[in-house]
Amino acid sequence: MIYELDVIDGVCTELERQGYVIVSKKREIRHSGIDIIAKKVDSDMNERFYIEAVGGTSSDPSSSRFGKPFDNSQCKVHVSEQLYACAKILSSPKAAGITSKVGIAFADIEYYRNYIDEIKNTLKQLGIEVLFVNELRKVRYL
Repeated sequence: MIYELDVIDGVCTELERQGYVIVSKKREIRHSGIDIIAKKVDSDMNERFYIEAVGGTSSDPSSSRFGKPFDNSQCKVHVSEQLYACAKILSSPKAAGITSKVGIAFADIEYYRNYIDEIKNTLKQLGIEVLFVNELRKVRYL
């Protein structure tokens, strides 16, 4: 079972491998704001990558779902919530000279893969990147 903070750690490791610097990342269960903000600055671009993440089970020990896999309907809600978060980021004003990317990262489980597969063409049109993270914290892009 992979928790949200594990998904975040896996994504951050992959982004650093790609030359990004992690500006901020969620480090605790209860957190408001964007889960990961990374930047890439080179001679051709000044880019920010905003990513929302969700694990395969609740990370909160006080939750009745703690350690239990999310079911199909919970995963559908999570996908919907992540899409809303991406739409909100895409709708926010952009600073001059900075390009923005948005993404969503999920535990690599069947329910998430199925829901994302149904909307992958739209996600591509919107420029929303999808990352799946397995229990070894390895990242696979859609």
